[in-house]
Amino acid sequence: MDDYHYKQVQLGQTNHHQVTSQELNIIWEKLVLDYVKENKTLFVGLLIMIFITFPVESILLPRTYSNLFDKIRKKTSLPSLTLRHPIQSVKNRDPVGMIIIIAGIWIALLLGLGIKSTLHSYLSPQYLKFLRQRIFGETIHSYQNNYQDIKVGKNITRLMDYSREQSRLLDYILGNFLPVLVGAFCITLYFYRVDFHIGIVVT
Repeated sequence: MDDYHYKQVQLGQTNHHQVTSQELNIIWEKLVLDYVKENKTLFVGLLIMIFITFPVESILLPRTYSNLFDKIRKKTSLPSLTLRHPIQSVKNRDPVGMIIIIAGIWIALLLGLGIKSTLHSYLSPQYLKFLRQRIFGETIHSYQNNYQDIKVGKNITRLMDYSREQSRLLDYILGNFLPVLVGAFCITLYFYRVDFHIGIVVT
């Protein structure tokens, strides 16, 4: 696709014609994939944190609490909570050991959530900057031989609106959609592991 056609697609100046799959592919490549490629390390890190923190938060931590309560309930008397032999307590999975395990899980979870939040808070605002620079640069390049034909006010308004909404979409995907999707997937797998029929019902 030539620069003029690309410019029309980006700024919505295609006279309301139906956008073709080729045009969508170009928009996807230039405005999404290019940004992902430029920040692939950060995206991979964010995905890893999502795949670690949400299963831990939604499955591992509740299950560990449940194990602790079961051990306390089975005791005929209140267990002694001493830290004389913490390593042995963890190995034996006694109430003290379970508390230590829960504390360790919480520390690791908070660390993971902090890393995830840091990566998310960088990628989302930077995407807005990337979009505006990319679209503005392509517009200037397309009109480099005829600057008088640029409708500055109209194009800037469209640029601001489109980039803002696109950035919000990425923010929603990274902050809400992906975590919920990963959490639901892991919970479903867990129920399949516990009982196949329960897994089918949950699915």
